[in-house]
Amino acid sequence: MAEATDRVAVSRRRLLAFRGEIADGVEGIQQLLEQRRAQLAGREAQLQASAVAALGACPYKGLARFEEADAASFFGRERLVAELVARLAESRLLAVVGPSGSGKSSLVRAGLLPALAAGVLAGGQRWRSSIVCPGPHPARELAHRVHESDRTAGGPRVVFVDQFEEMFIAGADRREHEEFITHLLDVVDQPDTAVVLAIRADHLGRCATYPELADRLTGNDVLVGPMRDSELRRTVELPAQRAGLEIETGLVDVIVADVAGRAGALPLLSTALAETWERRDTRALTLAGYRAAGGVNGALARMAEDAYAALPAGPRAAARRLLLRLCDAAEDGDLSLRRRLPVAEATDDGDADGRVALEMLADRRLLTIDSDAVEVAHEALLREWPRLRTWLDEDVQGRRLHRRLHDAARSWDAAGGDPSELYRGTRLGAATDWAASHDDELSQAERAFLAASRAQGEQELADARLRASARA
Repeated sequence: MAEATDRVAVSRRRLLAFRGEIADGVEGIQQLLEQRRAQLAGREAQLQASAVAALGACPYKGLARFEEADAASFFGRERLVAELVARLAESRLLAVVGPSGSGKSSLVRAGLLPALAAGVLAGGQRWRSSIVCPGPHPARELAHRVHESDRTAGGPRVVFVDQFEEMFIAGADRREHEEFITHLLDVVDQPDTAVVLAIRADHLGRCATYPELADRLTGNDVLVGPMRDSELRRTVELPAQRAGLEIETGLVDVIVADVAGRAGALPLLSTALAETWERRDTRALTLAGYRAAGGVNGALARMAEDAYAALPAGPRAAARRLLLRLCDAAEDGDLSLRRRLPVAEATDDGDADGRVALEMLADRRLLTIDSDAVEVAHEALLREWPRLRTWLDEDVQGRRLHRRLHDAARSWDAAGGDPSELYRGTRLGAATDWAASHDDELSQAERAFLAASRAQGEQELADARLRASARA
């Protein structure tokens, strides 16, 4: 027993050493690529007629996540990207775990996927990638994305499942969860294929209810924690340098002090930087601009409130309905959950105010529209914007009831109006009572579902009375 334990310990040390060597090599490649980009950026800057001409776009993302196209501007997580690459060299299923706001999606989308596409793994092969967001029908979405990938050119591929926790909160039932996980593990076992999951840390335990998934994830997770001070400095300074900006002395120190040690603060930092850029003094990011924006602790709330105040009266009321549809309340009381909905479900046909609200909030980067779906740009908004938080706190039980109503209406519609899907009894009574005072929050599909449920209930009651009368 002791000898076996010693052998395991030795193997473990060797494995960690190999990972370190791979990570060092990947990090070295990243540094060379960054130097090359810097050289090219310097040459481009020399061709500018003036430094101001380089300030066409904000170099910071605000609430928006980094995408693969943003790889050249993604700084601060180089070592963690290298570690992810090293872990994929030994395992083809990897979970990237961290709290909301830790930058998991950006880390994979703008860090890992471009690194694999550049051929940093052994053999120098360029990996192709597919991105899946589970949504209400995760198995269907995964099958669609894998089928698309199968039709592209050969070579190794990575399937990235972003916001994996959506599987638990987006309305899918247990049967579809199991179907999704079975298909996911089948994909892992396909040749030249790796799967990466981004999971919010507070939902990781729910994976344990699926034994095979839990077994495969054991030891194959990477925790995304707070950035080191040096990494935070790179996040602030390097995008500014690439954009031809100057940073006032002392500003970076203040920002780092405000963010250091806060694992979920990256969207707040990015928003504060974007708002500071809006208040720049010609080419300089200043302390005065940072403080006017509200700093890390206030910039997000100020930006959201300004966007809300800019809406006309009609779209302002519609914005409340829209935002509440895009937020969720978990059974454990957590209100900081966002929902991804098709645009057609987020705003009703003919709702002109709703469309204006959708477009204006998306322009202000509070919402993101991806293909035909819309969601709140980041869960940090649900925590940091007092107005939205108040709306959510006003009716916690109602939010849960509305989520169930929405899911039931969607299932009924998908089943072609099957009467067996309709509400009856106490569920119908509770939903009807809530809807009576929240009619403006209901979608057309939800109204149709409730009307059909009530009509079915009245018909069943009439039939029961008729039977009782006949027996009498």
